[in-house]
Amino acid sequence: MLINHFLTAIPFLGMQCLANPSPPVFKSRQITDERVHLTDCISQGSQGSVVVYCKNDSVCNRTPAENDICVMRADSLFTWEQRNQGCTFQGTNTRFVWDIEPNARDAEFAEDDVVGSGSNGFHRFNCTKSDNRILFTDNAKRQCKSIYSCFNVSCVN
Repeated sequence: MLINHFLTAIPFLGMQCLANPSPPVFKSRQITDERVHLTDCISQGSQGSVVVYCKNDSVCNRTPAENDICVMRADSLFTWEQRNQGCTFQGTNTRFVWDIEPNARDAEFAEDDVVGSGSNGFHRFNCTKSDNRILFTDNAKRQCKSIYSCFNVSCVN
């Protein structure tokens, strides 16, 4: 079963994993609610980019705890669509690294299409083009929107 050119974990037969290279776009299945959002924070005259860790994405719609946010740029937008990018969360010293396709914002990629991959040293993640939902408003009154949403695809035993 060829699925994606990124490392992909697919639950089947007792939650075994399967890694398959191949076609670039598909709708993904997540295994847990753990997510990392690559986020742009924008208001009139102010912008920045942060990485947000959510242990449970269903409650990730409020200002993140200090340990769960990593600032990429405080006063300008970061270009997420690059290879070998990363950010270290200061409170936990956990580094999240990712690769996002250079053309991931193009119209050929729909919301929820896999456009990259990531890892936090503990789990592997697939990164999808997000719906630009507002996650929270930061201290500078900027609305922080999820540009890419990376979800845990590691095997669960």
